[in-house]
Amino acid sequence: KNTTTKQSWLHILRRMIGDTKVMLKTSVEGSSEWAQLEEHGEIKFSTFIDAIESKSLPYSQCYCHDWSIPMHCPKLLEDFRIPKYFTGDYLQHSSSGLYKDTWPSLFVGPKGTHSDLHVDAFLSNFWMGLMQGEKKWIFFSKEDMKHLRPQWHSATLDPTFELSPKRPKDLKILTRYCAPQVATLKAGEIIFVPAGSIHFVENLTDTVAISANYIDKTNVHLASERLKIEGIVNSRALELHRWLSNKKNLVKAEKRIESMIRKCESASKNSPASAFSVSWSTFKSQSNVSSNGSQEMKPSSLSDIVAGNSSNYIPPGGRSLDDFLSSYIPPTYKMENKMEIETPPNPEPEVAMKDKNEQKEEKEQRPQVLVLGSVKLRIGRRKRKKKSKQHVSSNYSSTMSYRRSERFFEDNDDDVIGMGYPEALREKGYPRRQSNYD
Repeated sequence: KNTTTKQSWLHILRRMIGDTKVMLKTSVEGSSEWAQLEEHGEIKFSTFIDAIESKSLPYSQCYCHDWSIPMHCPKLLEDFRIPKYFTGDYLQHSSSGLYKDTWPSLFVGPKGTHSDLHVDAFLSNFWMGLMQGEKKWIFFSKEDMKHLRPQWHSATLDPTFELSPKRPKDLKILTRYCAPQVATLKAGEIIFVPAGSIHFVENLTDTVAISANYIDKTNVHLASERLKIEGIVNSRALELHRWLSNKKNLVKAEKRIESMIRKCESASKNSPASAFSVSWSTFKSQSNVSSNGSQEMKPSSLSDIVAGNSSNYIPPGGRSLDDFLSSYIPPTYKMENKMEIETPPNPEPEVAMKDKNEQKEEKEQRPQVLVLGSVKLRIGRRKRKKKSKQHVSSNYSSTMSYRRSERFFEDNDDDVIGMGYPEALREKGYPRRQSNYD
């Protein structure tokens, strides 16, 4: 709204949220963080805007990147309208307060700042509306990923990339082996980024933008599977995966979305803006109404979630996570939270009276057991019988060394495998080795 205003959006933000503290990020080459952006520190928004206008370091090279508006400054959404093409967001109808109240987010970037190659979280769709300035977008296909040298450092499946279009040397490699698509986003325009798209973004001028990650019927299965895997270490991702896997939840969400779009189209006769957008208050209130028209329970606040007081909160290692592990991971590879080494009980008094050398020798021969869930692995060498002496005949006409009938080891086939003398040859009477006698 008001993207054509003559007043700079930086001045509008200074007036509305100048005293609010904002977390700034800076680009660090070779960083393992998402998009190679690391936290720089918190300052007042008015101080950040002054640094952008005066080009003063170091804040003029920092980036207000993906700053949650509902969590930090909800009053910015009083006049916000969401494009109707993105109103099918299942996150707004889910039971997860964290994912539900994270977006839309604010982007304020000085000229020259950028976010390096990345893929948006949990295979979500993404849209951005630019209100001021110009942004350069470079997209790569999934087939180009092998040339971008992906790396995985964190618990998520979202990679970072060694190569960067920002570096001229890397850009030559990328243009030679890949087919990048370049787009320039200008003020008043909206860009849509499909799930799984690899992209790089650079601010060509001082920019102000608003955006959101979302899940709808086009990527719900991809996102659900990704959240299922990330749910092993992230209880909130597991909670969202379970909600998305329930078809009844999706059917109810679709009914609410269709109802909201019909109201939007009917209101377009009186308000032209309603033809292509929905007010944020309408969008949020509609997502909190159940199919029978009653108001749903208000989602827990962020402080309640952090404190663990929310009914939606699943503590790490809780019962729900164990249920997930038992259904998703085969029992053979199921692991407990702690790996324990089981050792035999303390020796009896009679054994304790033995000589120290005998105790040490017995301890070395004693196998240990490594417990991995339901799987037990024996650690240590197996006790074997001593090798019997070879029988050499006194008859020189047949001086050959044969293996005796008794085994060298215990009666266990596993001990024979890989020892250099096949079981089948021994049973047929073939000699193990022959002497050098001619």
